[in-house]
Parts: sequence; structure tokens; C-alpha cells
Amino acid sequence: MEHSEGELSDSGSSYPICKCGSKTVVKTTSTTKNHGKRFYACVNYVNETNRGCNFFKWVESDFCVCGDRLMSMLLAWQHDLKSERAMEVLKCKIELAEYKSKIEVDAANFALKLERVENKYRSMQLKFRVALACCWCLVAVLLCFPFSNGLASNLMLSS
Repeated sequence: MEHSEGELSDSGSSYPICKCGSKTVVKTTSTTKNHGKRFYACVNYVNETNRGCNFFKWVESDFCVCGDRLMSMLLAWQHDLKSERAMEVLKCKIELAEYKSKIEVDAANFALKLERVENKYRSMQLKFRVALACCWCLVAVLLCFPFSNGLASNLMLSS
């Protein structure tokens, strides 16, 4: 078990005495399983292979006073971040709703403009067909009545 020595300020608490009668020290693990967890060990404890007199005991509290303060600050910070995130999400939802309504209004306006253009196109198409029909009638009349100088003048006089 990897470890590092740490200072423990347990106001008034005494360290246990190890099997060899020496005062214990507080060390902190750096293993993946128990990372940051503190334990009492013999002053002769070097590493997992060389444990001195082999004394080992976990520290009862998970955190020292400093750790408790830090944990409180971290929890408060986490709460603030969650609140900020919630506010940002709410702002984004409001902006999204505004954009959605703007797009819906723009789509409705576009549909109206498109309908007006289609109506104008149909009207122009109808006028074009009427004009084309009139032109065909005029061509048919002109083809049915050949123009000659005498006939044309008789037609003009008889009308």
C-alpha cells in the first residue's frame, strides 16, 4: 500500500500505541482502492513490504477538521454550480422558446407571402391563357378570310 505521511490535528485525540510500544503516525494511502484514506501505522512503517512491527489501524473519522471544512466548501460549491447550471438551462430554454416562436411567426408570414405569389401567378396564368385564346381566334379569323383588296374594301364598306 503506497502512502504518505500526513499531519493529523485531532484536537485532543491521542494516537494509538503500536505493538512495539512506539507512538504511531498517521499516513495516507495513495492506492486506487483507498486513495486518500488515512491510517495509523508504526513509526517504523515504510511500505507494504516493510511494515515495521506490522501495526495498522484505519483512522476513525474519514476527514480531519481541514478535510471537513474542505468537504463543506466543495459541497457548497457543487450546490452553487448546480444552481448556476439550472439557471443557464432555464435561460437557454427561454431563448429556445423565443427563437421557436419567432421562427413560427416567420414561417406563417412566409406562407402568407407564398400564397399571395401563387395567387398572383394563377391570375397571370389565367390572363395569359385568355390572351393566347384571343390571339388564336384572331389568327383563325385572319386565316378564314383571305385579304384581297376588293374583298377587304367590300367588308369594310358593308359594316
